[in-house]
Amino acid sequence: MIEWLQDEECGIALDTRHHPVLISTWYGASSVDVIDRYFSWSDATAAAALAAEQQLLHIADLTRAHWPSAAVRKRVFEHSSVNLSCEVMLATIVVCGDLTDRLTGMARSVDKLNVGRHEAPLFIVETVAEGIAIALEQMWSARIPPPLGLEPGGYQTPRLDLSC
Repeated sequence: MIEWLQDEECGIALDTRHHPVLISTWYGASSVDVIDRYFSWSDATAAAALAAEQQLLHIADLTRAHWPSAAVRKRVFEHSSVNLSCEVMLATIVVCGDLTDRLTGMARSVDKLNVGRHEAPLFIVETVAEGIAIALEQMWSARIPPPLGLEPGGYQTPRLDLSC
């Protein structure tokens, strides 16, 4: 299932069709409201995984995202310091594309807030295909059967038209 969180300036596609791999695709410049809704979704998803004694992998595709405002960055850090998903995450894979240099610093800063918790590796890659390949490797290493149909070259990114 693909669920959308969006407003006039941004959108996030939350793709759970390949559970336990969660793929979020980010469009535009996120607002504080959308970030709050994203972390509510993330906490609920993590709570369900924790109750089922499952691990998750998250691929965050930021290739279509714009650099967030200071208020949004602050809110991400606030949420990340109490992020329940840290307890169930096998790995987080951030797809940055051409923004790799700029977004790597922010991704690593957020990751450092999770010190002392279940330490899941953070991977920074340029394409979703690379992210899926790493997710599948991580699952095989953890002896978790990969979801059917998830292949590095076969993922279709959900599309959002913000011009509406």
